[in-house]
Amino acid sequence: MNWYENPTIAAIIGGVVGSVITAAVSMWITKKTTQIRRVDCIINDASSLLSFSDTIRTKLEIKYSGEQATSVFLFNLEVFNCGNQAVANQPCLIRLDDKAKIIGYSIKTQPAVGFGEISKSQSQNSLDLSIQLLNPGIVSTLS
Repeated sequence: MNWYENPTIAAIIGGVVGSVITAAVSMWITKKTTQIRRVDCIINDASSLLSFSDTIRTKLEIKYSGEQATSVFLFNLEVFNCGNQAVANQPCLIRLDDKAKIIGYSIKTQPAVGFGEISKSQSQNSLDLSIQLLNPGIVSTLS
């Protein structure tokens, strides 16, 4: 009798295949039904808008609205929902050094609809945002 004609071997192979299929279906169902609320933020590299050699840096004056500035930087933040559940009233608090000053900013969302209102509060060196609704897959970019 060949090994594939043996009922014991057929039962063992059937049991192993059935177990593997059951485990795969169970993992798939668990993944689909697990509720995850998670918000991530990526801070892209800050880039200096002004860069000079050290030899002339001490001789230059940078002024903005009549105030002396030592450097000017531009940076982007990306806030996004990487879970599978919507997140409501997500705060995004940005704090800079005491000597820093936020001159301006813009907020873009991808997609442009479906995220709710974004409330803003700005002081000299801080920016507080509250995103009313952040659905999965939505990215808010602050620059």
